[in-house]
Amino acid sequence: MYYILGIIIGALLVASIIAIVASIELIKERKDHNRDLKRWNNDFLAYGQELKQLTIELDEAKAQLHKEDISEDRDVLNAQKQLIIEDISKNRSELDKVNGQLKDVQDQLASSNSALASSQESRLQTESIIHGLQEQIVVLERQRSDLEGKINLLETQLKRLSSWQKVIEKDEDHVIWLPILSEKESKLISLLGELQLLYPDLKTDFATIEWKKIWMPQLQKLGSVIDGKRGIYRLILRENRNSSHAVEHNDISDFSNRIDIVDADGNVKSVPICYIGQAVDIKDRWYQHVKKMIGVMPKGNERVYDYRPEDFKWCIIEDGKDVDLNESEKYWIQYYCAKEGLNKKL
Repeated sequence: MYYILGIIIGALLVASIIAIVASIELIKERKDHNRDLKRWNNDFLAYGQELKQLTIELDEAKAQLHKEDISEDRDVLNAQKQLIIEDISKNRSELDKVNGQLKDVQDQLASSNSALASSQESRLQTESIIHGLQEQIVVLERQRSDLEGKINLLETQLKRLSSWQKVIEKDEDHVIWLPILSEKESKLISLLGELQLLYPDLKTDFATIEWKKIWMPQLQKLGSVIDGKRGIYRLILRENRNSSHAVEHNDISDFSNRIDIVDADGNVKSVPICYIGQAVDIKDRWYQHVKKMIGVMPKGNERVYDYRPEDFKWCIIEDGKDVDLNESEKYWIQYYCAKEGLNKKL
């Protein structure tokens, strides 16, 4: 009996030891698990800090990119304004001179008419003088009209430049939209591109997915900045764009965002490649541009549609509330040499 009791007690002791060992192992396992959780939490916090820092650096890089672009545009703008101001001053001086000459001739004409009325002597000679003075008046009035036309044109150009300068001075970041894709968005675009190659009949459907998932939400965030806004806008080709998207032309390289042109004086200068457009509602127009660029809508025959939305900086350069959009568009196309860039038809 004692033998059986000893066996039972021994079994209980072994079971207790096993239970104690198991408890120790469980406690150790829990400690290891808590240690891992703590390490993972620290790693997560560190990742969050790193992500926050990267976001700050990205914002700073974007701001610097904007400032460099604005600084270059401001220098060109100020130089152009100074030339226009000088031309206006020169033409005003010439106008004053012509007005003075016109007044002198008109005074001489009045004097000659008085002489003709009071005396019949040398009538033919006086009439000849009057005729000559009248011809001078016609010439001077034509010169005055031409100068006034030039001054009005220069003042209109100066007003346009000043209106854009106000936009820059009001907000250093005059780039309204600078599309930046996340890694996830880039992978989605790449996947949709591969699917378009595999299933060309569904190309528009895949492009519509890209529009709804990526581009429409980005444009919607711009809100009232573009919604219902009337004016002139500029799409500036970015230097760090994905060149694999673009089609190379003889005069526009995939690897540059500038083009060399010859100005009116025969000088060669390098200018940013851009597209100038007008719209009574910039939101609707930009929606159309993006849809054409990614293939939701037919592209047409403009060079701008050889590129993608993320290849551009999207800017509004003139509020079109009180301006003739057709005239303004022509002016800005000439000012930015856009016909040598992306306003040129294919």
